[in-house]
Amino acid sequence: MQELGQINPFVLPPGKKNSEVCALLCFSSGTTGLPKTVMISHQNIIAQCFSSRKAHPKKYLSTDDEKVTGVVKLLVLPFFIGAEVVILPNFTLPALLDTIVKHQIAEVQVVPPIIIRLVRDPIVERTGGTLVANTEVNVVDAEGEMVGVEEKGEILAKGSQMVMGYFNNPRATAEAFDAEGFLRTGDEGFIDRSGLITIHDRIKEMIKVKGVQVAPAELGDLLLCHPKVEDCAVIGMPDDYSGEKPFAFAVLKPGSKDAGTIRNEILQYVKEKKSKPKWLGGVEIVEQIPKAPVGRYCDVYSGTHILPQSRT
Repeated sequence: MQELGQINPFVLPPGKKNSEVCALLCFSSGTTGLPKTVMISHQNIIAQCFSSRKAHPKKYLSTDDEKVTGVVKLLVLPFFIGAEVVILPNFTLPALLDTIVKHQIAEVQVVPPIIIRLVRDPIVERTGGTLVANTEVNVVDAEGEMVGVEEKGEILAKGSQMVMGYFNNPRATAEAFDAEGFLRTGDEGFIDRSGLITIHDRIKEMIKVKGVQVAPAELGDLLLCHPKVEDCAVIGMPDDYSGEKPFAFAVLKPGSKDAGTIRNEILQYVKEKKSKPKWLGGVEIVEQIPKAPVGRYCDVYSGTHILPQSRT
């Protein structure tokens, strides 16, 4: 085969299972710490293909080829199920929608910022989803106890498609899984009575106001409903009285004028819609929200940007 320019087929080392042999090394985004090297086994890839076989259509669109899901869906799954992949090299919302209509795409794989734009667009019909095959999920509280239906907690997942762990980092690997082998996703969410999972926010990013956990995504979703806000990011800022307070960075929609007035409008808007622990400690109007490649905003703002707000 080598004479024909091909390599020999991969053979598992003697005495090893495909769950014990690393196939790919991917990297975490590093948005909540330093990037870590994630080991993806041959079993992980095979299991993801099998669990996706019935759920996936024969034609889907992708704008993402950087992470393990992109690798599997672009380089492995199409050959496994005989699927056609339509790749959109440069994103614009009109191009995305036109491509979906033209090629009759049944599934679209996109990064979080594009999902946000799709959700906000009134012409897009939205539906929910359930777990893929051979996957278990638990939702637990801070003590690791199971919570009830529609009660929030950390989402834990278990299945053959779950990663092996972190490369040369046994401590981080041990912290990533519970005693039963469930992966700690770090996502807070709940399961409703229909079996649909809702992700509320990242646990590490929760803002603790006088002991009350405030989800940045909840406030971000509210701000995106403000008629003059185009994009936003909400973070926790230290506060001597409350421990932390939510602080927002907002990008205004084109044509919006008088940033000072709009800043006060946003503060009042949140007060009218949310309970006191969720009131903003301040708002900074910015030109853009820097985002990491995975779509989450980068925490690049220093305390020098923060103007003190009177306590109410």
